[in-house]
Amino acid sequence: MIRKFPDIIAEAASRKGGSSSLETALAATPAFPPSAIAAKPDDRILAEMSRWIFYAGFSARVVDAKWPAFERVFSRFDLPINASMDDDRIDALSQDHDIIRNRRKIRAVRTNAQLLLDFASSGGFPTKSVEQRRTVITVKWTVSQTAT
Repeated sequence: MIRKFPDIIAEAASRKGGSSSLETALAATPAFPPSAIAAKPDDRILAEMSRWIFYAGFSARVVDAKWPAFERVFSRFDLPINASMDDDRIDALSQDHDIIRNRRKIRAVRTNAQLLLDFASSGGFPTKSVEQRRTVITVKWTVSQTAT
């Protein structure tokens, strides 16, 4: 189930010590220029979202060292392949020692692939709407921070 953005923000604020602390953290987070975000292929957006989700609670060095295996097991983050991942595949990936075996984070790859495909079918995200991409990148950051 996809959580509503206001709920994610409320949880992030709670975990970061309040809304002002969350705003300070968000303001200090460097943003990609809108043109760079719009130019990214959708599989790379899913890969980046996934990388940040897996960073939460783990050393970035560990995630980065395992990243080639993530690219392999998630089929280079192909949206249709990952959106259609069934629970048996998620179970198999949660046993794969080449990646971080966190079932919730693995499920998040499927959920985010479905979200990106939903945006595409409604003429949203993959049509390179900069404002929509900025929102998704902000959600990605917020989710990664609340997962810790």
